[in-house]
Amino acid sequence: MKWPIEPNYRSLNERYGILNAVYIPGEDQSFFSVEHTPVNTFRKIFNHVFNDSLPILENKYFFGRYRPPYNIREIDFDDVAL
Repeated sequence: MKWPIEPNYRSLNERYGILNAVYIPGEDQSFFSVEHTPVNTFRKIFNHVFNDSLPILENKYFFGRYRPPYNIREIDFDDVAL
């Protein structure tokens, strides 16, 4: 698939699909929400398992082309056409 200049729902779904697997023996992993992004993986683990108090960062998404000019910018999935 050729990447479009403007992101669409399909291209973003392909680009942001990742595996973020966590297993903590003897712990309930329900503290991970459906909207969880990798930026907060270790923050949530440390807060839950070690009773730390790291702030949870806002989930943000960025889009940029693979060739110059990269024009990396923040996007909102709610504003992207299906």
